[in-house]
Amino acid sequence: MLKISILKVESPSCLWGRVVCSNEETMEHYINLQAQMNLFYHDLTQDLQRLKPKSLEEGQVYVVFWAVKRSWCRAVVESIITDPSCCRVVCFLVDHGEMIVVSSDKIRVSVQKFLQLPFWVRKFHLARIKPTTLRVSLFVEKAELEPSSQWDCSATLYLHNLLQASTQTEAVIHDLESESTAIELYLTISNIK
Repeated sequence: MLKISILKVESPSCLWGRVVCSNEETMEHYINLQAQMNLFYHDLTQDLQRLKPKSLEEGQVYVVFWAVKRSWCRAVVESIITDPSCCRVVCFLVDHGEMIVVSSDKIRVSVQKFLQLPFWVRKFHLARIKPTTLRVSLFVEKAELEPSSQWDCSATLYLHNLLQASTQTEAVIHDLESESTAIELYLTISNIK
């Protein structure tokens, strides 16, 4: 079993988290990467024209300034919003699991040495669990569970509350898919797993 940290719950089919590193060396690599990126991109002697992207492409990895952390972070461009006054970009921070909107002047080309470590945040989904809905027939006075195309918000809230109450989060990885990793999730609440 792997210890994981769930950072965000969008639904039981979309959990953003990271594997908790038991290896101190791996954790140190990510901390050093963040520190080196900030020193590099805050350096006023750098040629800003060389670091600014000539054009932006959806799905590409860049380095963006995240005002909340006052830090430069690796990000994937999700979409580009252009209007007459400015260009804004919706980015997913691949090491923090956050979606942010930044102006295009806060985006820099990612230097190859900052792409050597894999992205720290991964997308997970609960294995073998599918959304259902309750169908109530008033004529037959009967209720049945049926497959659904989307999760009910109460299921997402319930999972979020369980994660908040847990003192330990572990997972068994079932399937590594390209977009999302299937996991069996184990939570410890009041010393009960």
